[in-house]
Amino acid sequence: MEEDKICAKVISINKFGSLHLNITHETWDKFGAKINDLFDLFFGSEEVEAHFVVTFGDVYKAEPLIIKDEYGRIEVTLNQDSFERNYKVEIGYDFIIEKR
Repeated sequence: MEEDKICAKVISINKFGSLHLNITHETWDKFGAKINDLFDLFFGSEEVEAHFVVTFGDVYKAEPLIIKDEYGRIEVTLNQDSFERNYKVEIGYDFIIEKR
């Protein structure tokens, strides 16, 4: 992990199309992520901006977000939509998350 970016892998996708990454809460906190920070997500040929927030209601409908999931990992998702379906992501995809 570099100071301004972290590499991750999609380890599961829930029934809502949210991606669960292999980043633990502890690793995320050490990365220095703060609530409302903006990040660039790179995966495949895609680049997506997402805020790190506490809850889905902190962003507009269909907006990408990063949250801490209930399993001790980091989750990448869309508010009221499927990240998996919209971006054709699968388990095993590599992600690079860069701080803005």
